[in-house]
Amino acid sequence: MRARRRVSAVRFLNTSPLVWGLLHGPQRGIFDVHFSLPSECAEELRAGEADIGLVPTIELASQPDLIVLPGCSVACRGAVRSILFFSRKPIEEVESFAADAGSRTSVVLAQTWLARKFGLRPRVRPYPPKLDEMLELADAALIIGDSALRLDPGLPEWRGRPLFVHDLGAEWVEMTGLPMVFAVWAVKNLAADPDDPAVFQASAAYGLARIDEIVKREGVERGYPAELARRYLTEHISYEFGAAEQRSLEYFLRAAADLGLAPEMSEPVYLEAVAADQALTARGKSHAGGVTRREADGVTPGLARNAAPRSPGSRAEAARNPSGDGHFFCSNGGSELAAHRDGGGDRLSSPALSFVGGDHPDRHPPHSAPNDRKSPPRLPRDFHHGLS
Repeated sequence: MRARRRVSAVRFLNTSPLVWGLLHGPQRGIFDVHFSLPSECAEELRAGEADIGLVPTIELASQPDLIVLPGCSVACRGAVRSILFFSRKPIEEVESFAADAGSRTSVVLAQTWLARKFGLRPRVRPYPPKLDEMLELADAALIIGDSALRLDPGLPEWRGRPLFVHDLGAEWVEMTGLPMVFAVWAVKNLAADPDDPAVFQASAAYGLARIDEIVKREGVERGYPAELARRYLTEHISYEFGAAEQRSLEYFLRAAADLGLAPEMSEPVYLEAVAADQALTARGKSHAGGVTRREADGVTPGLARNAAPRSPGSRAEAARNPSGDGHFFCSNGGSELAAHRDGGGDRLSSPALSFVGGDHPDRHPPHSAPNDRKSPPRLPRDFHHGLS
């Protein structure tokens, strides 16, 4: 029997809905789930210590062999509430900011926003998330995650001086017209399985149908007021990964590369594309004596080499029917989600947790998203950048 594959997840409040089914629902037991810091998830994939991970999006640039699972992510379509940029100077005068370096995606997001919108390349000083000390050290402070949720984004002043507060989710959406994607499920090529997207989408759907339970067990127990935790999970965080999120992910990685903040890379690879390539490869073999050009060059699609045998009525059924009755409701935005067979097949369909290329028609970003795939304007490479 094949050993359960290892999933490296993140135990933050905003990731709870994604893993709720894996921990408490019908998807429990499909994978061997453990929890790590966001940066550690990526490193565990690199080192072969995990097969699937909830990966900060910036890490995709440094591991081009990762395949992104479609259907769900940690994202926002407006103010995110948990990534706050506090400045004791007008933003145009900021020359340095202190940041919790535990989230490279958030740090690069701040650097990209400052560079593209204001032409600034301030120095970044790693520091624990302590606002007073950070503002003593630098002109501004980037506070993320649970630490940001404990702060008031409407804080008007700091030590008697005006304080300028920017929500970087809202800033990104305003600047690009696109949602911001912070983390995605990704898998090492040889560990990819065509059933994976349905399982993770079903786990997320199971969690989104139980927001009140998550608020009580994960929010209140962490010390958050119930209403704050509920608003955060249902109004600020989006768990979709549709066409707009895909465009935003690619745009963010190109912008970061243009600024020298991430390695140059081709566009991210999605599991759908790998599966399509596998189908083309199989057709090519039938017309070319059983050997494809890709295999002759030493490239064998990972899905064909490592697809797991399916057990009828177990894993596929848990993916298709996350709540036991085939239907559930998504508290995030009030959209109904229906887990069902699509045309008799095994694919999980839902209007809110859509596959790549299937963006939900009622959940567009507040500004029209660019339809082209052009790179953002390139900025001079001689700016000083990076963590210092």
